[in-house]
Amino acid sequence: MSAAEKIEKEEKTNPFIGEDAVSKSLNEFYQELAITDSHDPIALKIHLVRPDTVPAVSFLVKRGKRYRTFRDSQETFGAFEIQSLLDAGIDRVFIQRKDGPLIRKYLETFLAQNTGGSSSQISVDAKISLMRANAVTITEELFQDPSPENIRKGMKVVSGFVNVLVRDPKAFYHLIRLSSHDHYTYQHSVGVGLNAIALGKKLRITTEEELADLGIAGLLHDIGKTKVKPEIINKPGPLDPEEWGEMKQHSLWGYELLKDNRDLTQRAKLGVLHHHEEGGGGGYPHGLIDNQISVFAKIITIADIFNALTTDRTYSKAKTPFEAFKLMQSVMMHKLDKQLFAELVMIYGGKLE
Repeated sequence: MSAAEKIEKEEKTNPFIGEDAVSKSLNEFYQELAITDSHDPIALKIHLVRPDTVPAVSFLVKRGKRYRTFRDSQETFGAFEIQSLLDAGIDRVFIQRKDGPLIRKYLETFLAQNTGGSSSQISVDAKISLMRANAVTITEELFQDPSPENIRKGMKVVSGFVNVLVRDPKAFYHLIRLSSHDHYTYQHSVGVGLNAIALGKKLRITTEEELADLGIAGLLHDIGKTKVKPEIINKPGPLDPEEWGEMKQHSLWGYELLKDNRDLTQRAKLGVLHHHEEGGGGGYPHGLIDNQISVFAKIITIADIFNALTTDRTYSKAKTPFEAFKLMQSVMMHKLDKQLFAELVMIYGGKLE
């Protein structure tokens, strides 16, 4: 296993960056879920369960080396049952391995949305990490099937990030920590969306609608690659001119996929269409010059490049934000809006000479 693959596996099984109890328990659950050569039940800490909300699966308790059913899939798992376990000194239940993906989806959706009551409060770190994990799952579905229904799911995820960001100023820094924390194609799209939202907030774009449009444009910016031949997408070496010509069509193909979708605004669609345009006219697909490119598209451009540079890939190790900024400054400024670049540097508290 290569170093990049080891990092990818670590990120997949430890997606929660917080040091709070919920984040640690979630990472333990994901680690057990990632084991593919075991039939043993998976442990789930009780404090991750919200009364009367979990899917209809059976829950087990462990006595010595044996497991017994505590509640089957037809029975409720409410506050009384939870308290009875805690009173007996039991802090975890177990689920069958086949039910793991269903419980993971529950954690990534309901738990991230529910913060009411002292027993159910989770840290901003854990909340946003859950939302991010859910976003990656939904983005994978979206790339496999860019249907209007899946696009709406993506928009709902982005709206959740914006909602947290607008209502909790501290969430901004958690978004930044997560935005370049990714390694897969789908995770890159989520990272670009998060970077775009963060940069938009820094630029004092304050309406939830505009921030959501930025996020969904980032999430969908590479959706046109679903039309590119897989052998081109997965080619380990440089593309030949014919292959590169097809790859350069992805932003146009992405717009074609989205142009008739009434749930998306035109500014979000143009963010997808123009995220490879350059101010000097050397970009694609239309060779636009600076004042013809929307601010939204310029934000997606810089978020895309920054996230790619700060991501571990099979052919290159992730750069630190400072290293990425220095490279962008030295060889990529013809692709970037100078003011947006300066604002992105300031988000990370840096200054470049």
